[in-house]
Amino acid sequence: MRVPLIAAAFLAACSTPDGITIEVVPVDGVTSVELLVPQRCNGTCGGNVTPPGYPEMSAKLHEVPLAAPVWTAELSDGVAGFRLLNDTDDPAYLPLIVAIGYRGTEAIGVAMLENVEIKSNESGYWRLIMSDAATIDPQNRAPNDTYRVLTWETADPEMASCVVVEHGPDRFAISPEGDNDCDELPQTPAECAPWAYQVPITPGSIATANCAMDVPLDTGRGACIAMGPLCSETLPSIDPDCSRIDEDYCLTNVVCQCAYSGWNSTCVKANGTALGSYIECTVPVTDGYLPCQSDTKFDPLDVQSFVATSAAAIEDVKVNELAATIGPFDGRADLTPTVKLYVDGFSSPHVVFKWNGPTNTAMMASQVALASLELDNDKHIVVPVVVSYAPSCMRAASCALHDVPNDSAKACAEATTGPSPSCVPSGNCTNGGVYCNNECCEPGETCLATGCSCASSSAGRCPMGYACTNAQMNLPIGGCGDACCLPGQPSSCLN
Repeated sequence: MRVPLIAAAFLAACSTPDGITIEVVPVDGVTSVELLVPQRCNGTCGGNVTPPGYPEMSAKLHEVPLAAPVWTAELSDGVAGFRLLNDTDDPAYLPLIVAIGYRGTEAIGVAMLENVEIKSNESGYWRLIMSDAATIDPQNRAPNDTYRVLTWETADPEMASCVVVEHGPDRFAISPEGDNDCDELPQTPAECAPWAYQVPITPGSIATANCAMDVPLDTGRGACIAMGPLCSETLPSIDPDCSRIDEDYCLTNVVCQCAYSGWNSTCVKANGTALGSYIECTVPVTDGYLPCQSDTKFDPLDVQSFVATSAAAIEDVKVNELAATIGPFDGRADLTPTVKLYVDGFSSPHVVFKWNGPTNTAMMASQVALASLELDNDKHIVVPVVVSYAPSCMRAASCALHDVPNDSAKACAEATTGPSPSCVPSGNCTNGGVYCNNECCEPGETCLATGCSCASSSAGRCPMGYACTNAQMNLPIGGCGDACCLPGQPSSCLN
């Protein structure tokens, strides 16, 4: 539960004020301290951060709420002091409290508490002893029981700093809500990689996916995959606008058909029960089609049966309403402004959906959302969820899986763990190639388990002086080449 907290920097005093008094004892050289009290980022954030000048790093992502002021304190009598006050009726659960010690603008010390509870109007005194912190090394995590830290900030003094902290093997990224990478770009459309600082070019995500294409996975079997525009926060325009995104989302037949020529959510709504697999959830209503109750929990649904013939296991289920893009997926879909579909729980192999809506509005027409089946091989299957209404408050609220055995989306469940071969440029490769096995491939080369490769080269890579392109020599950015050609000489292409 997110509970408002009031915090204020204070000078050391002998009185016992209201709230939790936090006294931070700094390491040598610290002149000021910033206190960060973030919340865990919700399920749309992913799990990676890219600081300026660093490669992408995995991290536990946290946000400092926009409403929270910046809490900094100069040293007084050798300590920095803060006060946290929970003036609500509920306890406040804080996943992190982090104090960063600065020598001028350089972060050199860290003190941290995890999983803290502050009761309503609780008073007390906490003393945090800061530890020395070296600069983060992207190639090596901090040794056990030591800290490393990296900070950067916007020009806005009212926003918290962006911080990455390592404590032994654990890495935490903390940023201000609304500008998670502190790059001061507008949130849309320029900010296409919210946790990566001014990305030159990188694959988009399911949050921007707006089309689909048939591509082979690493099993060789083709599947209809969600695609979208490449992301660049520094280049004025990037083509193509329908390229491989950062994760594989296999689309069931109807979702694919409605995305093939550009995403059309109206098409999904009109054809949710046609062409391919779907989930149908039935809400009991009165004879007048008024909901029997405002909250309806459906019986558990076995979703693992959809991929029963593969080795992959479904680890979670998330949902999204029909909107301008296919994703992102989280725990709630807005079927209408007042009608919601929730994922109320998941315990393999069963998911429990919950419907919420007004009891004074007739529900006659069915509604459609999308569900993402999250697989343990880092891939996803997107299937429509059709919510229908049936008279009789005596019947149970239930969901059923309508399975088309040959649905191509099941190819995601047959693929091996990790991303499929890709040619999409990586943000940390300045040559426009994909990062692969500790090196940057050349543009057009595919990243395979064995390394960089151009499809037409028997040696894997093109000979010196040749480029990996196509026979027409018009390979778009992010495209996979299938021919090795001398620049500007189509007749030179090797077959």
